[in-house]
Amino acid sequence: MSQLVDMAIPAVFVLICFMFTHSVSALGVGTIISLFCNAFLIKYADKYVFPSLVHNFNKSDNM
Repeated sequence: MSQLVDMAIPAVFVLICFMFTHSVSALGVGTIISLFCNAFLIKYADKYVFPSLVHNFNKSDNM
């Protein structure tokens, strides 16, 4: 849920700027990758790059 909130803020700013200017001129490759692939990259890194990393989630969290 926190990733969704974290990524929603830049996406809202991009949409607001697009509505006023009718163009997207400052959206770089890194921003696009971050907006659309961040969760997949984190999942991959957790599984293959840092497999011994332990997350401290509560069992009651709905993830």
